[in-house]
Amino acid sequence: MADFQATQDTAELPLNFMVVDVKEPLPDEEKLRDEKLVNWILYQVDEWEQYRNNNYEEPWKEYYRAWKQVWTSDEKSRTSERSKFISPALQQAIEMAVSEAEESTFGRQKWIDLEDDIQDPEQMDVAFIRDQLLEDMDLNNVPEAIVECYLNGAIYGTGIGKIVISEEEEMVTYNGVTNEQTYTKCTLEPIAPEDFVIDPEAKTIDEALGCAHIVVKPKHGIEQKQAEGLYYAVPLGDYADDRDVTSKGEWKSTQVGDKVEIIEYHGLVPDELLTGDTSDEFRMTEAIVTIANRQALLKKVENPFHHRDRSIVAFQWDRVPNRFWGRGIAEKGINTQRALNAEIRARIDGMALTIHPMMAVDATRLPRGQKMEIAPGKTILTNGDPKSILNPMHYGEMSSHTYQQAGELERMLGMAVGVYDASSPVSQIRQNETLGGMSMIAAGSIKRGKRTMQNIERQFLKPMITKFVRRYMQFDPTRYPVKDYKFIPRSTMGMMAREFTMAQIAQAMQVVPPDQPAFGVLLENFFNNSSLPDKEKIKMEIEKMYQPKQPGPQEQLSLQKLMAEIEKIKSETVENYAQAGTKKAQTEINAFNAIANVEEQEIERRESKSRMD
Repeated sequence: MADFQATQDTAELPLNFMVVDVKEPLPDEEKLRDEKLVNWILYQVDEWEQYRNNNYEEPWKEYYRAWKQVWTSDEKSRTSERSKFISPALQQAIEMAVSEAEESTFGRQKWIDLEDDIQDPEQMDVAFIRDQLLEDMDLNNVPEAIVECYLNGAIYGTGIGKIVISEEEEMVTYNGVTNEQTYTKCTLEPIAPEDFVIDPEAKTIDEALGCAHIVVKPKHGIEQKQAEGLYYAVPLGDYADDRDVTSKGEWKSTQVGDKVEIIEYHGLVPDELLTGDTSDEFRMTEAIVTIANRQALLKKVENPFHHRDRSIVAFQWDRVPNRFWGRGIAEKGINTQRALNAEIRARIDGMALTIHPMMAVDATRLPRGQKMEIAPGKTILTNGDPKSILNPMHYGEMSSHTYQQAGELERMLGMAVGVYDASSPVSQIRQNETLGGMSMIAAGSIKRGKRTMQNIERQFLKPMITKFVRRYMQFDPTRYPVKDYKFIPRSTMGMMAREFTMAQIAQAMQVVPPDQPAFGVLLENFFNNSSLPDKEKIKMEIEKMYQPKQPGPQEQLSLQKLMAEIEKIKSETVENYAQAGTKKAQTEINAFNAIANVEEQEIERRESKSRMD
């Protein structure tokens, strides 16, 4: 039919002939294609979800409980264990690592640097775009979302975020008049790894067939988007909430029908299912598809971004070769955490036997109905001599070795996660005994932290900033002109690395004289690494202090007089040299003339004598 339409004039067709455009399928065909698209995506998502759950679901729950200090029956190391104690060692390691990463990222006020083309004469536009991007990110709470991604990465091993762009309305007051204004909002939504699936054979977001964000949201929010036209107006269906949250020490809502499971798929889909194009059955197109309750298609759209890049960014806290899912602080320290918990719980259970009083009693010689309990001031009735009926029980003393072993386990946990901590007693961790030992521990920890931050910068921060500016340049070109920017996040030293560096600088300042320029450089770096609010002013004063001093008016006048006298002396010296040269030349001429006169007189004498002869 399409070929026929392309070669014939529709005016020559009979009146009863209907021209049909095959590019716009009939509603039934479109509905059938949408059902096939949903089934195709669900097949991929189910396979990926099963792989993730089989390999990571149970460990992730244990990591979460260890970080949040939640006890469940799964924490028992033996059936007779009664204590529910959970050591805070792993929790402290996670929070220290996240705080170091946060300080390294946001330690400077301008934590993003942009580089422009070297041949571009206008370099100020780059600084303007950078400041505008920092302001927009701060207003949209992007730094808070980044820190949450860091926390997910430290707990689960992988930090994931989704870039969401939307148009928002705000009230703007200008000259006393308030008007409604539309602006482009770009935010970062942190994604918990347990709410994310990806092609198991892929190592990065870009090389995967696709990935999906699976999240449960309130039903009224989805219905509102349907009313606004953002989602198709289709029945949402029912959601059977089968999530197991009790193993995480939590409870979920029992209300039915007030929540919807949303699957947002980002990736490649066959053209035949997306647009109905059957010309090439192997051709696939980058798309974004949203499905509700694993049955209703809410939205399908070809990737609308100019660079066809996906809106998902992810990083591994610690790299695992040839895998997408990384290794976090919890995974590195969980074995030591288990041993530490078992050690301390066994000690607590043993303390119940050695500290609390127990009594062995001849039950045949107690009054009927006697409730046998030990309490201060309690009277115990017996049928006979209490000394022969009651016998205090004692199971010995607690060994001090268990407490020392707990300290050793804390040291092992610090070794596993690479977090330096000098809070353990010197008797248990001998490295804390000397400054050199502590410096060696700090240096190793700083190296591991720097390695983690470089990994985060390459995999997460730089792609995220690039995607942010690309979105703004596409949808808000007035505020973000289209240019060939290069985006580089500049992380600073973490808190521990900063203090370690300041200690080294302080030691160097003790051997450098204050009047030397090197002392000024050290002093400037010392305040540069500090957390003082007015350190920029202090640095400016230090620069002024070590700059060459400009002479005052009187000093300038004296200097000018001195320079004039020097010039006068120079000119007189030149003149004297010239006069001396002239005198020397005249002396030589006089000597030559005298010799010439003598020779002339001798010649005349000889000529005169010869005439006389």
